[in-house]
Amino acid sequence: MSSQTTILIVLAIVGATYGLRCHLISYGNLNDPNAITTATSLQDCPIGANSCVKTIDYSRNVFSKQCQIGNCTTAAGAVQAPANCFNTTSGTTVMATCCCYGDG
Repeated sequence: MSSQTTILIVLAIVGATYGLRCHLISYGNLNDPNAITTATSLQDCPIGANSCVKTIDYSRNVFSKQCQIGNCTTAAGAVQAPANCFNTTSGTTVMATCCCYGDG
């Protein structure tokens, strides 16, 4: 085995070992503080995911958290460098979307 092949294998293992981790909660209630973040909800994201996203529906008091394949964007669709949240309103529905590039 060549040294280049060995380096590629090591890099692949390190990349898989230190991939992004996000809290994965498909449905949570904002009125239940134990549902917001749990020790078991922080899980490895699939290969290719580079951000964590949280969506909050304040009208129904529910939220979700998941991995996202793609960059964090603003409400207008522009890529945002730092973590950020923005609110959207449609009729009586008030939503917030938060996105970050690190674990969480």
